[in-house]
Amino acid sequence: MTIKINKVFFPEPDKRIYTQEELFALRMHKDFIVDIASRLNLAYTKDDESESNLCLSNCREVQPEYRPAFGRTDIIHYCSALLPDEGIDAEEDELPLPVDASAFWRLVEAGRN
Repeated sequence: MTIKINKVFFPEPDKRIYTQEELFALRMHKDFIVDIASRLNLAYTKDDESESNLCLSNCREVQPEYRPAFGRTDIIHYCSALLPDEGIDAEEDELPLPVDASAFWRLVEAGRN
């Protein structure tokens, strides 16, 4: 299953083609975030909240299967692993949706590197 890039990010009205850097600076659709959270059975937290988490549940050293939440940065890394560096067409290109949390976290790590 896939989703159009313009259903993940809010594109600028007069722009269609993006680099990763430009795309990742855009706001994300709340419906996409809610869908991913539901699909993965994980909570969504703002990145500044997860970074200040005292129990370290979202720390990179914690095994992915024990992470209860994800944030915008995780979505960016996930997208980074799957999208080309440039020439991303917000109207036509699609992002594969993760089948489960394990697949999501593997691609988050791949995109982080």
